[in-house]
Amino acid sequence: MSNLKTKRKEILENLMQEEIYEAAIELLLEKSIEDITMAEISKKTGVSRPTLYRYVNGKEGLIEFVGEKIGGSLLSKLQEVAAYDIEATQKLKLFITQFLTTFHKKEKILSILMRQGEPCGNSEEELEMHKLFDDSMAQILTEIRHGKEQSEDEIFLQVQLIYGTISGLIEKAAISKTELDIPKVSDYLMKLFLNGLNY
Repeated sequence: MSNLKTKRKEILENLMQEEIYEAAIELLLEKSIEDITMAEISKKTGVSRPTLYRYVNGKEGLIEFVGEKIGGSLLSKLQEVAAYDIEATQKLKLFITQFLTTFHKKEKILSILMRQGEPCGNSEEELEMHKLFDDSMAQILTEIRHGKEQSEDEIFLQVQLIYGTISGLIEKAAISKTELDIPKVSDYLMKLFLNGLNY
């Protein structure tokens, strides 16, 4: 297959996946997963059911597909932030803001995924995202502490504290149906974390 045909096929695959993802999100916001049919997704996307099943294997596959797309989106944003040549505290704030923005905007979808036992799975993208987050946060925390020696356990606990606080906050906001003021919450979390790090 020529490079042009390969590239065209890849673009079409990506467009089809994006269509399926958007249709799934739209339907998940309208109704419960139990009430969604693959025929609806097929109709909404214009993708034939046999083709649709190449990407998503039933409702369980749909939940997994949506979870991986959300995780992949966050992963690419975190990779961008990790590559920035900026002060460590600015990087930390960008990481916090990206997590809050990504997950808070999709809180209803995430609560559906969590009920289905999804987004904390072990997909390659998700494991890669957690590793990137952990490694980047460890580097940022070391920079913030001006290179002061810390054990791996101390760094691990600090990273988990940050991740757990953000996750808990988003979950609480979703349960109570509270709209987060992301810039204000980011600023508050920065103060909290920097005080905790004795910065």
